[in-house]
Amino acid sequence: GHALLHTLYENCVKEGVRFYPEFYVLGLIVRNDVCRGVVAWDVVNGGVHVFHAKAVMFGTGGHARIFRIASISLSSTGDGPAMALRAGIPLEDMEFLQFHPTGLYIHGILVSEAARGEGGYLINDAGERFMKTYAPDKMELAPRDVVSRAMQREIDEGRGIGGKDFIHLDLRHLGKEKIMTLLPQIHELAWKFMHVDCVKDPIPIQPTAHYSMGGIPTDVDGRVLADAEGNLITGFYAAGECSCISVHGANRLGTNSLLDASVFGRRAGYAISRFVKDGAKLHPVSGDPILRNRQRIQRLMEGSGRSPESIETIGQDLKTTMTNNCGIYR
Repeated sequence: GHALLHTLYENCVKEGVRFYPEFYVLGLIVRNDVCRGVVAWDVVNGGVHVFHAKAVMFGTGGHARIFRIASISLSSTGDGPAMALRAGIPLEDMEFLQFHPTGLYIHGILVSEAARGEGGYLINDAGERFMKTYAPDKMELAPRDVVSRAMQREIDEGRGIGGKDFIHLDLRHLGKEKIMTLLPQIHELAWKFMHVDCVKDPIPIQPTAHYSMGGIPTDVDGRVLADAEGNLITGFYAAGECSCISVHGANRLGTNSLLDASVFGRRAGYAISRFVKDGAKLHPVSGDPILRNRQRIQRLMEGSGRSPESIETIGQDLKTTMTNNCGIYR
């Protein structure tokens, strides 16, 4: 992931791409199935601005943060699909969300599949490798959804460590040399965030919301679909985890996120280039999108403050509800 990110950024700098890193997009400007730009907030200086454009592409990441335990960045709040929905664009396959079996307890930070690939054991409170019950042939190397369900079943039936909602990932039998040579990042994560030395002690882990297969519907060139009949939103594109090209089904296999990011991201880039070079129009922006978004912000900022509830409390309640009722078991 970092290699892709750095390569992309370096090439953007080489090509003179202009960045606006201190602007936070608030909404899409879509009229008559034509995307005309975005409205954004200037985080440094304040104020709402319109970015008038012939083409807009969203690469805003997934929406796994709607769950209490998630592996993705805190900044990936699902705003991209939400903005599309507010603009009247339907979303697709939003219930197709993958849980990764090995997230650090409480934090949700991803512990790579390399840990199990190199021979790590999953252990319940009784010290048993419980995967023999659920996938005796593949054990810990079963697909992510199978392992996540098995772990959650163990936790739900009271076999989490100490009766709590986590189990152990045990690497101790691999030995210090193998751990520090092949799994140094996992050792570092466990120590920094859990203060666990995985050479000496097992790592507390739990399933973590990881990847959304659903999102903004597109074709194979990243062009956003307006409806189930295949009609397009002119000038609007999406790629990466926020998009839904329906190549994964309900559960993505490991590394196949590269399809969304690299394969279809590249195709979307070429499609946008062709669209603009072939004479795309800069459609006018009607009405006052700045006013609408400024009013929306003012409603949030100028409320009476008399409500006993906070946004953070409501957010945590929603995430807990999603985890308990719309998570691994629904």
